[in-house]
This record gives sequence, structure tokens and C-alpha cells, in this order.
Amino acid sequence: MKKKLFFAMLALTLLFAASSYAEDIEDTDEESAAAPYTEPGYLLVPSYQRTIDSIRNVGVTKDNYYVLLNGGLYYDTNATLAPKDNIARDFLKANSDLFNENHKYTFGENLGVAGDYFLLKGADKEVTASYSFSQTLNSSAHGFDFQRHAIDVKGVFRTDISGLPLYLVPRYTFGLEKFGFQGGYLYSHTLNPVIALAENKANLTQVEYSVRYAQYHGNTTTQRAGLTHYYRFRDDMHYIYAGYFYGHNNSDRPFEKYRSLSFVAGFLATLPYDVRLNADYEYASLTFYKSRSVPDFNTRNDDDRSLSVSLTKEMLKGLVVKLQYQIERNGSNDIFSRFDRDITSLGATYIF
Repeated sequence: MKKKLFFAMLALTLLFAASSYAEDIEDTDEESAAAPYTEPGYLLVPSYQRTIDSIRNVGVTKDNYYVLLNGGLYYDTNATLAPKDNIARDFLKANSDLFNENHKYTFGENLGVAGDYFLLKGADKEVTASYSFSQTLNSSAHGFDFQRHAIDVKGVFRTDISGLPLYLVPRYTFGLEKFGFQGGYLYSHTLNPVIALAENKANLTQVEYSVRYAQYHGNTTTQRAGLTHYYRFRDDMHYIYAGYFYGHNNSDRPFEKYRSLSFVAGFLATLPYDVRLNADYEYASLTFYKSRSVPDFNTRNDDDRSLSVSLTKEMLKGLVVKLQYQIERNGSNDIFSRFDRDITSLGATYIF
């Protein structure tokens, strides 16, 4: 399940990280709708970074709707999540029809469309509904192509506490996901409330909680909670952030139950000619629970490190181009779970 969810999040990364227009204007919720799930190792622009855009623009958005078109290319050095160890790879070759080491390296294309409509607009509140569709197509590893539909409803409400701005950002997302090798759809429901307090013009602290229920040949419930602090410069043209999260995954499948501790950090820098440089790092430690049905199963421990660096530039009005490089290094005492992955992507988004 963890690997399948990784592919889902990767697909959305390539679609929205290649376009990420929501980071550049008014936080259009297509990216929010596409990325409600916060499991380590997904190489996705984290949801906590979008809070700044949401609260900065509440009450000032002029249009009642947005429509986005996305497209791009990518190169993936490990599309099948092939393990590093030769023993593990040899075992998969002999026992899995999906595993083909020749498909480990692949080019791919992604495309998508998303729409965002404002249900409520006011000086200190907004409620939006959005729909997004995304599809990735691998040139060789077709069994790992991915499709997703998402419906998202989000509110942004501003109030004051002791004279300090306080923002409440509740979000609900319904998702349908399908993999190339999968016979049916995985469906999910996600609640993701966020509270952000602006202590002053430079400092902002955010508390976030998410719970996701997913079903596909079994039930999985994933929860994550944490705190992130930003230090902002020049009206959010630059900022740095750091945060800490605790997560828990409960599943009908005994080997998919785990708890996680994550540290995140990163920055945004606006360069000359309005080029935006983003860097996002996450370290996650995952401990998988022993299975009662298999008493001799050793506890699995993973240490996952991911880094994403990107350059974004608005070339024409409404047209944004993004170049991104992402790496992931997953260490584990389970030889089947140790892998390296590098992804380079170039994409564009047009919004109207």
C-alpha cells in the first residue's frame, strides 16, 4: 500500500510541481485538492507551504473561478521502486510479473485539468470547491501509470486573537485513484484542518492535522499532526520554514501498520526577473508494527530522505513554466524497501 500511495503522490507531484501555479497566484485549490495526503516519501510540495498563499489572498481574489491546464515531461530513474540489494531484485524478478528491471528507467508525460469555483467570498472569508484530473504515462513502465480524480472543498476564515490575525483553513477532499496494474479504483476521504497564527509581519506558526480513510481490497486510515513555523521576508517574496510531524497508519493488512516522525525544512527565494527558487527537504523515520498473525516478523524501520529543488517562472500572463529536480533515498532494515530515486521534470501550466 505504501508503494502504491507513493506512485499516486508522485503522479500528482509531476503534474502540479511541474505547474504549481497555485504557489504563484492566490493558491488556487487544484494543488490542494491534488495533495491532501501527507505521507513521507511522496516528493510532493507540502500542504503547509500553501497556507501562506491562502491567507495572504483571502478577500482580495477578483475572479469567481479558475481553470488550469497542465502538461509536462519527466525522467524517472526508478519508476518501479526497484530495491538496491541484488538479492531482493533477483527474488522479485523470479516471483513478480510487475517487476522488470528494464523498466526501472523511464521517460514519461503528464497531463491534467483542474477547475476552482468560489462558493463564498468576503473581506475575511472564502469558500471554494474544485475538481482536478491528472494522468501520468510512462514510456516503458506502463504498469505504473497513474490516474486520479479529486473533488475538494476548502474554506479560509480570518479572525483575531489578542489583536493577532488567526486563520482557520478547513479542507475536505474526495479522491479516486487508479494504477495501470490495478483492476479498480482506490477511493479516499480526507479531512485536513489547519490553524495559522501570524505573530507579526515576519513570523507565522501553523498547526495542522490530517486524517485520510482509503479503501482498496482493505481499509487504511492515516493520521498526521504537526507544527510548522515560517520566517518571512519582503511580503512573502522570501521565507524559510521548519516543522515537525507525527503520523500513524492503521490498515487491515498487518504489515502496513506504522508510526512516523518527520522533520521538514525549506525556503523560497524570489530571484531577479521574478524567478522563484524553492527547496524542500523532509526526513521521516517510520516504524512498522509487528504482526500478531506472524509472530516472528521483525519490526521494520525505514529512514526516508527526500529533497526537491525547483525554478518557476511566469513566461507570459497566465503561463508558468517549472523545472524541478527531486531525489529520494529510503534506507531500511528490510532489503525489499531500500531504494534510490531521482526525478527530473519540466512542465507548464496555463490558467484562465
